Amino acid sequence: MKISKSAYLLITLLVFPFTLKALISDTINLQFKWTHQFQFAGYYAAVEKGYYAEEGLMVNFIEGGISQNFISEVTSGKAQFGIESTKLLLARNQGEPVVVLASIFQHSPETFVTLAKYGITSIDQFKNKKVRLSPNTLASTNAVLLKEKLNDHIELVTSTNRIAGLLNGDYEIIDGYITDLPYAISQSGYHPVTISPLTYGVDFYGDCLFTSENYLHRNPKIVESFIIASLKGWLYAMNNKHEISTLIAEKYNSSLSVEELMYEARKMEELLLPNFVEMGYTLKSRWKHIGDTYVQLKMLDKDYNLDGFLYADYIEKSQARQRTFQYILIISLAVFVLLTLLIFFFNRKLKKAVKQQTVELRRSNDNLLNEIKERKELHQNLIHTASQLKQNQKVLKKQNKTLTEWNNAIQLINEELKSAKIKAEESDKLKSAFLSNMSHEIRTPMNGILGFSDLLKDDQISIDEKEQYTKVIEENSLQLLRIISDIIDISTIEVGQLSIQKEKVSILEIFKSLHQLFKLKADHLNAGKVDLLYHIDQKVPAEIFTDPARLKQILSNLIENAIKFTNKGSIVFSIELNQQENNYLFTVKDTGKGITSDKAERIFERFFKDNEQPYSDMGGTGLGLSIAKNLIELLGGSIWFTSEDKKGSQFYFSHPC
Repeated sequence: MKISKSAYLLITLLVFPFTLKALISDTINLQFKWTHQFQFAGYYAAVEKGYYAEEGLMVNFIEGGISQNFISEVTSGKAQFGIESTKLLLARNQGEPVVVLASIFQHSPETFVTLAKYGITSIDQFKNKKVRLSPNTLASTNAVLLKEKLNDHIELVTSTNRIAGLLNGDYEIIDGYITDLPYAISQSGYHPVTISPLTYGVDFYGDCLFTSENYLHRNPKIVESFIIASLKGWLYAMNNKHEISTLIAEKYNSSLSVEELMYEARKMEELLLPNFVEMGYTLKSRWKHIGDTYVQLKMLDKDYNLDGFLYADYIEKSQARQRTFQYILIISLAVFVLLTLLIFFFNRKLKKAVKQQTVELRRSNDNLLNEIKERKELHQNLIHTASQLKQNQKVLKKQNKTLTEWNNAIQLINEELKSAKIKAEESDKLKSAFLSNMSHEIRTPMNGILGFSDLLKDDQISIDEKEQYTKVIEENSLQLLRIISDIIDISTIEVGQLSIQKEKVSILEIFKSLHQLFKLKADHLNAGKVDLLYHIDQKVPAEIFTDPARLKQILSNLIENAIKFTNKGSIVFSIELNQQENNYLFTVKDTGKGITSDKAERIFERFFKDNEQPYSDMGGTGLGLSIAKNLIELLGGSIWFTSEDKKGSQFYFSHPC
């Protein structure tokens, strides 16, 4: 779960009293994997913004080079901290006393790169091709070659200038980092093609911050302070990319321009996932999966273990207590914000209704006053003409008729007042129904959070059980945040305050980002039984003019629904150009349970939910499709669907060119 900057500051002020730490006379050395670039932006930011100084640390950066052993630099004591890939796990089980402190890159940036002119688009086309591999041995790309058993079917070539050799045809394939290599090739006028190890089941962590076991035992407080300051630096760097890129280019004499550093920063955001994953987050079960992959590739013995390999092994007890308090505080804040928003929006609607009714009542009151005034005048006339009653009987009858008409008008006004009262009561009932529905949706994850938070207080439960309970709390927290987001969106749409911000965006980048996000979720829920695919029609331009955030929100709602209702087969999302209608046609198709005819008419209603899906326990407000429909109409399009029971559904929506 990602903690916002403001929430983190609030927690810190509440829990930890501020103390001035004594300055450490010795300088701490941090060993980089390469020369100065945005790959290490968080550490520069921690220096420049004083985060290390606040922790009483003085930090010196050591640039890396080709064929350098960064692990030995740390274990030998030349550097206290270092940056390395998942090769740390191999080194640990070869006797190197290394400890992983934080996984900065949630996905490895390592990739294969070729040129479009060579016509290579997949790993199975590598056979009989010339390949130039990095001298530093990239973990992910080498693992893919081993997994696909290609080492005996490719020709390895060495070269001092890998890009020049690729452009000149000395070899067809190279490996490197997706954060900078495609940009450098495109600047030479060529179209690069990337082939990611992630596509072939090799999903490793990227850059990991580590230290030696000996240094951690001797300096636990320094290590803790260094981690805190470094992660603060990374958060600042990813939120201020241009500032840090300019700093690297000007102060650290980087060989890369600010433009190249900004490209690297944008690509890194897809790998660090700062908006989805807590910075530096490391999961022990994922390291177990990485280790098992190494075992399958015969790079690691079957009896390997992770004991003492992760920093969490040393601080599990203190962190468990701290996380429990943080979760409770964050949920309390979230509930407070939710209730505040609900009260604000409904009070706003209620005030508007009351104001309208007040105007109508005031108008009715003015009419009544006028009628009373007229009655008084009539009464005076009656007294004045009492002596002439007999002579003016005809006039009196006419005046009585007028009075009757006035009485009828008063009755009509009274009926209008009763109708207004009924409408106000109906509005109050709608508000109560909405609050009741939201109360149910909020209590479900809240009960899970509070229940498992109480279980965490038991000192007798095992670490595995604590991890399991913590995961349940995290999942319920995410569900609660999704409910809040849906409520805010539907409320903003209802009051007409949602604005559309259109700009030119890469449709390929959007599709890749969605595929990467939901592929993991589909594999987790369906054990790999559902293939998540996407397709971009060749007629669709590379960039389209749209609101990227709202387009992602629409596609995310449709894809997530498809995953919920599909337990085998495939899910495909695509875009094509409809030249006849001068618009784009987006499609999300699945092979799930389909939509029955009795539910088809209600599918876009607010709060409508089909609880018969395979994963009904995933929850939801029933607002997703309603929000998507409103957003599509704001973008100038429309949405429709076709479905066949037990065979799948196809959702379509148009988008103006």
